[in-house]
Amino acid sequence: MKAKKKFGQNFLIDRYFISKIINEINPKEGNIILEIGPGKGAITEPVLKKINHISVIEIDPDMIKILSNKINPQHISILAEDVLSINNDFFKGFNKIIGNLPYYIATEIILKLTKIFSSSFELYFMVQKEVAERIT
Repeated sequence: MKAKKKFGQNFLIDRYFISKIINEINPKEGNIILEIGPGKGAITEPVLKKINHISVIEIDPDMIKILSNKINPQHISILAEDVLSINNDFFKGFNKIIGNLPYYIATEIILKLTKIFSSSFELYFMVQKEVAERIT
């Protein structure tokens, strides 16, 4: 399945970089992890080798279908929503929020989450170089 421009999709496929990302996130039992925009599950599946359950927010019905077919529903909760429309209180139930964020919406997502950020949160996002430069 091709990436959809309207969702700003960019799928991770390189196992080397996926492994580096997982090592950086360092998922452990007891982590309550939310993944924003899991796509086909390139990060989701390796995280689930370290923890028993993950929650994800995915807007694309095609990706939801792929995730639903790939991952046992006991191990994943899928919220079919636009992350920017979700009430801020929802995010307070997680201690790690991760995602490979789409370019066109990355800044808004990061700003939304940093407004509700507390010291109990860990945020791990992959963004395009231009987004990182703009933020820093």
